[in-house]
Amino acid sequence: MEEIKITDWISAIASSITTISLVFIILQVYLQKKQTAQDHERSRREKAVDLLQCWFKELDQKSSLARKFAETLSEEVLRSVVNNEEFYVDDNNSNKETISAIFELEIDKVNEKIENGHILIERKYSLQLRWQLITYLNMLESIVSAYVYNVADRELIESEFKYLFAHNNGALRKFRSIVHGSYPCIDIFEQKMIEKNKNKLNEKFKLG
Repeated sequence: MEEIKITDWISAIASSITTISLVFIILQVYLQKKQTAQDHERSRREKAVDLLQCWFKELDQKSSLARKFAETLSEEVLRSVVNNEEFYVDDNNSNKETISAIFELEIDKVNEKIENGHILIERKYSLQLRWQLITYLNMLESIVSAYVYNVADRELIESEFKYLFAHNNGALRKFRSIVHGSYPCIDIFEQKMIEKNKNKLNEKFKLG
């Protein structure tokens, strides 16, 4: 009887050790996964910050003006820009000042380009504008691709770039439609922002 009791006791101890070992292994795996997730999340935030720093470094006043100027142009004029052709814009003070700033021209030089109430943008300046717009879109595409493929913090990228899609011609939509398919990640990001804005509006109506 005594021998059976000792055997049972040894078995119980062995079982307890096995259980404790199993719990320890599970805990180790859990902690390792948690640490990996935290490291991954930290890496995604750092990636987003790096991308934003690059964006702000590359985005100068001329680039911003070029985008805003292009968003005022008709699709027909933008096709001329895409095809490296000269084009005309209305003769007004706003256009004169913008053209002067983008192409680093004196106002007198801009005035020399006026023909019948329109300002002629010669081919060499059309080329410059096209290059600035493509450079801008390439940079934006590289950043939002990190959002699309979830390799950078999505919340941070959303907060910084959603304003670009807050109006009808967001992020050079007309220009992008002409070069259809060249910026797939921007298209995806734009659709996400549109859907989120719609959901917010629906929530407001429900609350109202």
